[in-house]
Amino acid sequence: MLPYTLRLSVHCPVIHRTIGPLICVAATLLTVQPAWGRSYRITVNAAANDKNPDAQLTFTEALLFLNQEFASSPDAPVLGRPLSVGESGWVDEFTEEGGRNEIRFAIPGAGPHVLVAPPGGFPALFAAGVLIDGFSQSGAKPNTSPITSANNATLKLVLDARNLEAAPGADAPPDYSFQIRAADVRLRGFSILTSGNSETYGLQFGAGASGGQVSGCWFGIAPDGQLSPGGEVGLAAYGSEGGHVFGTNGDGVDDRSEFNVFVALAIAVQFEDTRDIRVSGNLMGVLPDGRTLPPEEIRLDLEGDAIEGAGLAGTILIGTDGDGLADADEANVIGGMRDDVIEFYGDVEDVIFAGNRVGIAGDGTTVLPVNKVFRTRAIRLRAGSDLNGTADAAEANWIANATGYLFNHGPDRHLDLRGNRLTNNGGDPLFNAVEQSLAGELAGGAADVAPALDAASTRSRLRGEFRAVPPAGQPVARLDLYRADPTAAAAGFSPQGAEWLGTFADNGPLDADPILGRFAFDLSGLSLPAGELSVVAAGYLKPDANQFTTTPFSGVVVLPGAPVDPQLNYARVGTDLQLTWDAAGYQLQTRATLDAGDWTTVSGTSPVLVRLEQGSGYYRLTKAGSQ
Repeated sequence: MLPYTLRLSVHCPVIHRTIGPLICVAATLLTVQPAWGRSYRITVNAAANDKNPDAQLTFTEALLFLNQEFASSPDAPVLGRPLSVGESGWVDEFTEEGGRNEIRFAIPGAGPHVLVAPPGGFPALFAAGVLIDGFSQSGAKPNTSPITSANNATLKLVLDARNLEAAPGADAPPDYSFQIRAADVRLRGFSILTSGNSETYGLQFGAGASGGQVSGCWFGIAPDGQLSPGGEVGLAAYGSEGGHVFGTNGDGVDDRSEFNVFVALAIAVQFEDTRDIRVSGNLMGVLPDGRTLPPEEIRLDLEGDAIEGAGLAGTILIGTDGDGLADADEANVIGGMRDDVIEFYGDVEDVIFAGNRVGIAGDGTTVLPVNKVFRTRAIRLRAGSDLNGTADAAEANWIANATGYLFNHGPDRHLDLRGNRLTNNGGDPLFNAVEQSLAGELAGGAADVAPALDAASTRSRLRGEFRAVPPAGQPVARLDLYRADPTAAAAGFSPQGAEWLGTFADNGPLDADPILGRFAFDLSGLSLPAGELSVVAAGYLKPDANQFTTTPFSGVVVLPGAPVDPQLNYARVGTDLQLTWDAAGYQLQTRATLDAGDWTTVSGTSPVLVRLEQGSGYYRLTKAGSQ
């Protein structure tokens, strides 16, 4: 407990003596005087939202208590009174210096417990280094399933701003129901509800916030699965110092407990005028089961974008970082968006979009249709793998069932679109005017900058040319080869790659054509399927010293099936052995020893009966006419 300074009010009209003295003391208020730099564990024991001096310590009072002691801004709200005796019993001080402050919960009853936002919203938090732990409430349990399965979290606390009112004297409610304006604040284990009644945002990192994390929360859906549609934005960061994590941080420690669910919102996540944001391990637009979309009337009215942003510096990571720690659980599963899945409507410095599933559920079967996928003004966008040999498969996005374009990255911007799985998408993989792109500049403004594959190509010679090539003396063009998506081809959609097969360098060791910009690649080193194989290719070009850009896909070319040698089979027939094979043009040969002697042809027709009493011998199957 804290070392308190007591201010006592005593009123004892009668003092009784029995076995020992009993003194009547009424302690009305308790003033907390903590040392600066100490940390506190505050336990909320009531779902109320008031700040009255009583035995109940509310979430509102917990926030105000921390602000009073650690406020870093002159406009930080203050409690205006000391804690009561009843409230002070729920505040503990850490003995170590610089520990993390914690707001925990021990509200009586089975729950879920609904914490209704007071008029004007919950107090903004100005205290740094705070963990607001919804999973501390009795009965709450974090998720343990992978991101590709149903989210099995049990939530017992709800932050409810569905009917948010204006603060006394204010003309309108605030845009947010709870704002964080401090460094290193982490919130987890809550259902956050807003609605069309107030059109407010759920949680917001504002000015002064940095390095925060929101994890293990459900936005737009109650713990019992009841949707609360109409919220404007689920989670946002505006004008903050950045470095926030929305979902899992991918450190390999309890990452699955950090998954969020965003559903029935106009915009799931939005950030402006900030930097270095990570969005990983979230279900977006999809119910917690990971396979079900909200009813169509909700999606048509609300599900606009999963992620929006502008004015962003540093790196915006959406999905997997490829460091090998928890890559499979860092993906986002996104579906049901009627507009752009992701839209950066203003300038962005660097975006990595890797390892996500868009338009397809984690089971790899359930369709979660989307419209347009990615609109951006990013200086550089890497969508998919960097193909550097580390976690390449985990970094590949699976984008499926989109009806609009996949990527609209604008002119004069770098787009690395590599290693992805694209299936059954009705729109063009690249929407923007390619003649204005970096690849188009290299091609002299040509409208068609995709590589051209020779229809007569084989597995030993995949022939073609780059229409857009780097300047002379810089042979740095590469060809990314993919298995063509058969569903897109059957539906007449634009060519797209369903499986990355390999990458080849112009004038590299596997290129038999010495002319820059033309290629004849040997594919024999790839583990390709034996039958006919439909392929497409995209160019990966280096227009300047530091950046690469990807062209649209080529047309589809069908490579003939690889020759397959027949198997020599044997079976016992009575006291004899029968040898069979199932291909014409082959012959059975024999010799007495394995390492010496000539091979003698036995027959060119299957089957052959070998009498076992003739003794041992060695047999092989070769092409007819060979020795």
